[in-house]
Amino acid sequence: MDTTDGRGSDTAIDDNERALLNAEQINRLEFAAKENRNYIHTSDSMFESLVLTSKVPVLVNFWSSWCELCEAIMPLVDKIAGDYRGRLLVAKMDVSMSPKTPREYDVHTVPYFIYVSDGEVVGRLSGSSNSKLINFVADLT
Repeated sequence: MDTTDGRGSDTAIDDNERALLNAEQINRLEFAAKENRNYIHTSDSMFESLVLTSKVPVLVNFWSSWCELCEAIMPLVDKIAGDYRGRLLVAKMDVSMSPKTPREYDVHTVPYFIYVSDGEVVGRLSGSSNSKLINFVADLT
């Protein structure tokens, strides 16, 4: 069974992707690859270096462990991270552990998504509708 989120057995970051990412993003993705995942975790302290300065667009998933809807949509978020690898970086932020950034971005409910391109929020989506998230990412990427 394939457990690598759609990337088969290849967990290395390819040269094209490496050229688009900063050192911290590369470190986080290399760590993530060891756990067979395509997304990274971010926090208040890492948000600027991982999201705002990114050369590739970033889908930020604001979530919390107490949120059942967040858990329900996580498999789709993970699939998007694999399907859009190299064109979109997916970053997850636990709002319970990092409350400052969600406040700054007017996140009042979870799950909540922002799409950041060139350091600017270009899209927002609230809720756990699979079809809305798929369309949101497809329209912006």
